[in-house]
Amino acid sequence: MFEKPLDVLQHLMEPIRFMALAGTYIPSTIYSLLTCHQYSDLRSPSGFKDAWFARFWSTYGPLIRADRAPQVAPLFTHLHGVVLDIGPGSGEWLSLFPKDHVTKIYGVEPNRDHHAALRKQIERCGLEGVYEIVPVGIEDLGRGRWVKEETVDGVVTVLCLCSVPR
Repeated sequence: MFEKPLDVLQHLMEPIRFMALAGTYIPSTIYSLLTCHQYSDLRSPSGFKDAWFARFWSTYGPLIRADRAPQVAPLFTHLHGVVLDIGPGSGEWLSLFPKDHVTKIYGVEPNRDHHAALRKQIERCGLEGVYEIVPVGIEDLGRGRWVKEETVDGVVTVLCLCSVPR
């Protein structure tokens, strides 16, 4: 897997570098929330976290998609019928859905700060009427009106399960 000790060190440092990059978005998130008068998100740890992550991901999501598309694209090729998309974020991967085979997609995304960008991606990819944003976490999906038991043909999730609480 690793040819040199330096490769191992670089591999171990990558998560630390990534977290440090995310941290650089804290000041601009605070500024944005203040100038947009979103004071409740400044007082709420979860609200602030959502705004901060959406701001960070708007830059790094597309970069990660460009880098990881060859590994991720095969996950989408066999999807058909009704699909559950867990944690679509701002929709970087929507263009990979096989439109000819998918009839309905439920995008389970609790972070409302991603929804505007996700809606734009739905439009860009021609998935209006097919893709529905479900504004809850996957753990709350069964408590709502969105997806009935035994009605889903496929499930896809990319870079998301680290944020699912259980």
